[in-house]
Amino acid sequence: MMSNMKRAKVAIAFSATLLSSAAIPTAALAGDNKVYSGSACQPETSASNQQFSRAAGQFSVQGTTSINLHCPVVRDITSGTENGSAGPLAFVHVFSRNAQSTTLQCELRANQPNSLSFQFQKLTIALSGGATGTPKKHVFNFTGPVAQTANGAYEVVCSLPPGTGVASYSIAE
Repeated sequence: MMSNMKRAKVAIAFSATLLSSAAIPTAALAGDNKVYSGSACQPETSASNQQFSRAAGQFSVQGTTSINLHCPVVRDITSGTENGSAGPLAFVHVFSRNAQSTTLQCELRANQPNSLSFQFQKLTIALSGGATGTPKKHVFNFTGPVAQTANGAYEVVCSLPPGTGVASYSIAE
């Protein structure tokens, strides 16, 4: 049989465990970072002259036609602010297999709910040519948070010429 003192200690330990675990779900979701493979991205149109591949988690533009690429983001902080900041931060890892200099452009978009308007930050880079078989790599770093509204959706949109691609992208809320 358990003494009153022992029962009190067990009750205190149980209460402390219960209270500490109650805070975990909120803390686990706050300020998280999601990393997506480039193969999650989709071409803007399904034109028959667009040639691309999805391999090793990457999206690569092939053939002779540039592609506008939309990369989805799962948003789990849907209020009007991201942990007290104005919006998410993002990194997009792009590459070029071209021997000549190639210009790549990506945007981080915060789409407004129920409308066609959005806020965005656009970055552009000209990657110089590299040795054959050695892709040039670059990371677009979206450091200025894109203003967003409650229940809006995020996406990364890139304009990619032939011989380039998206390896991965990440969003920090």
